Amino acid sequence: MVGGAVLLAAVLGTLVLSFRMGGEARVVREAVVRADASGWERRIELGLGRVPVALVRGVAGWFPLPPEARAGLEAIQWGDVGVYRRRSGEGRADGAGLIRGATRAMAQRGWEAAVTVHEPGRTVLVFVPGKAERGWGLRACVVVLCGEDLVVASGRVDGAPLMPLLELPWEPGVGWKLDGAGGLGRMAGL
Repeated sequence: MVGGAVLLAAVLGTLVLSFRMGGEARVVREAVVRADASGWERRIELGLGRVPVALVRGVAGWFPLPPEARAGLEAIQWGDVGVYRRRSGEGRADGAGLIRGATRAMAQRGWEAAVTVHEPGRTVLVFVPGKAERGWGLRACVVVLCGEDLVVASGRVDGAPLMPLLELPWEPGVGWKLDGAGGLGRMAGL
């Protein structure tokens, strides 16, 4: 009886924690909040760990989906997303401060800014791990500030299920074959 209760508590705890935003997305969110003291209102925060992603894939298998949607579901390994709105009446959000705070926080975790775009009213950052990681998949953290709205997302995707959509030949263990056989290779004249 006690063993069953412990197992049920463990399963429920795992499910609850699987939907909680964590890792890099949380670190960036906290850095932005520290850099801009006027405050942010949470619209939504959602973490999709391996368990919820597996459940979605299992349920989706029962429905007819376009190949693009099915490839997207196969590619996602886990992800976190948070959407926030800056409290009104507090002036304009500081995109440069966001860049400094987020870059500093992610550097402490060993991540680098791969893309930084900043113009009045819009800021986009894409962070990737500073060192190559073992295993399949690409991890990234994306931050978008547009006006008073902030979106923070992070996750891991496996690019192999998406390759047919790009018309790029892919060989496991070898990688992409940019030999003019289609997709981006054809566009680049390779």
